[in-house]
Amino acid sequence: MGVHACVTVPGKARGKQRPRAVRTKAGVRVYTPEETINAEGWVRACWLDQIGRVWLTGPLRVEIDVVVAPPKSLSKARLSLALANDLRPTTKPDADNVAKLALDALNGVAWADDVQVVELEVRKLFGSEPEMVLRVIPLSEPDEMALFLGA
Repeated sequence: MGVHACVTVPGKARGKQRPRAVRTKAGVRVYTPEETINAEGWVRACWLDQIGRVWLTGPLRVEIDVVVAPPKSLSKARLSLALANDLRPTTKPDADNVAKLALDALNGVAWADDVQVVELEVRKLFGSEPEMVLRVIPLSEPDEMALFLGA
């Protein structure tokens, strides 16, 4: 079917943080950390800026590339391996938390719910600039896959 949408989210990728709980006089209050709210908002803003309003329906495949800047401590030999993807980052954020943040950010913007994502691939790579690249590929027929809502 090909790539339907490809969005680049510049900056360091963030993972979805766990909800926090605080004890109050009225009981326990659970909230989402502000960093997670801001990161989801940034992903959403990048989608709307680069793709616009499109409502994807049916089953979807999502591919996420998390590009991390190589550490300055790498030797020239290891740096060339890193940039050729022969050396991969094993640092935070966790791939599953990045995927959760990205998918949750696009709920109600690109699709109704991330339950539509039936295939998911997340890769962490080294690159010159930190960014996250999201590719959304519909797995259904083109006439069934999207409802365009206008720009």
